[in-house]
Amino acid sequence: MRSIQSNPNFQRRTLLLGMVGSVVQLSGCGGGGSDIAGLSSGGTGSFTSGTISGLGSIIVNGIRYDDTNANKISRDDDTSFSGDLRVGMVVSIQGSPVVAATTANGTATATAYRISCGSEWEGPVSSVNVGASSFVMLGLTVDVLTSTVFEGAAVTQLSALNVSHFVEVHGYVDQTTGHLQATRVEASTTQPAHYNSVAWSTALMACNIPSSWVLWRSPRVKSIGWITPTPRFPAVGAMVSLCVSR
Repeated sequence: MRSIQSNPNFQRRTLLLGMVGSVVQLSGCGGGGSDIAGLSSGGTGSFTSGTISGLGSIIVNGIRYDDTNANKISRDDDTSFSGDLRVGMVVSIQGSPVVAATTANGTATATAYRISCGSEWEGPVSSVNVGASSFVMLGLTVDVLTSTVFEGAAVTQLSALNVSHFVEVHGYVDQTTGHLQATRVEASTTQPAHYNSVAWSTALMACNIPSSWVLWRSPRVKSIGWITPTPRFPAVGAMVSLCVSR
């Protein structure tokens, strides 16, 4: 299994106000304040996007965010997100200014106002390659990292996953390979009502989508057309978000 590395080719399926793994302070008219990882603690708020690495509220990019009163929404359609936030999920957070840790081993803190979250791919497992630390779903490859969290259906590691499982995968899509670098894999033996994937148009042809199913656009994706007897695909190299309903 591989460790995820900082890579400019990794990106979310939606545009984010900042780079993955970063914290941005949103400055107001006032200035000053102490520095946290080279960022001013002054201003009116902060924004970060990254993987949840711990709970007790949630810890993202080394900052503990109090999510008690946060507005939690689904990244797919901006509707309310009622599920629990778990380790390995990728989230975007708008919140208060970050307060530096008060001790050498302490953790910086902030209050989350709005948390956007959602998985990348959801669908059936078609093959598993433990030696390559990967598996295939919807014709697309998911790379399993040393830090990938597994949960559900008694699956705690890649070797326990098989073609009887359906998975919901959180992580980052590598623009170079088209693979999903998984940070969290939620397994189930129950078929979901719909499948989701993100891929470049060159990979769409490989997606195992029955012709009787319906394909529609993500609200944020404008380039893909409805599937008809002759499917229309976007230009080669474009990344699109797919949702397929049974």
